[in-house]
Amino acid sequence: MQSFLRPGVPDISNAASATIRGIEFEMAAATWHGMQLSGTVSRLEATYDDYLALLPGGRPLDATGNRLNNAPQWSGSGSAVYDFAIGGAGTAAVRADVSWQSRVFFTPVNDAIETQRAYGLLQVRAGFEPKSRRWEVAVYVRNLGNQDYITGSANVAIPAITGRPGDPRQWGTQFTLRR
Repeated sequence: MQSFLRPGVPDISNAASATIRGIEFEMAAATWHGMQLSGTVSRLEATYDDYLALLPGGRPLDATGNRLNNAPQWSGSGSAVYDFAIGGAGTAAVRADVSWQSRVFFTPVNDAIETQRAYGLLQVRAGFEPKSRRWEVAVYVRNLGNQDYITGSANVAIPAITGRPGDPRQWGTQFTLRR
């Protein structure tokens, strides 16, 4: 963990010990007429066994029993891909991906300030590839719902806490040329 004891003076420390236990399930299936489905779900228990952390200003905190940083208790993802022929010209593909994670904490304090609540993201993509497979053109949207989320934080003396925002909605086109 990194925290600022005062502006310009970081403290970087590691926990003496932690326990991480989890389980993950994965599934993939090819279904009817070119449809492919896949998904994962994960359960994670990740806690500090022994950790005396230093907070901004140099105050100590016994974080024993708190969740590890950036370790969601639950997470999952899924995708659906549908490929279909466009006459004799080539193949089109439509894809949707969803991902979700439960609340994460960005410090061993596990407080309501440096945390990200549960959120999910949806991405979609549609493309065309000619029969020669020499190129592909596609359109896509990432973070379709324009979900606001942060991927980390950095604390300095309160109230100066910063966060790294996740990517907002992005859309675009993609052209791939293969040799």
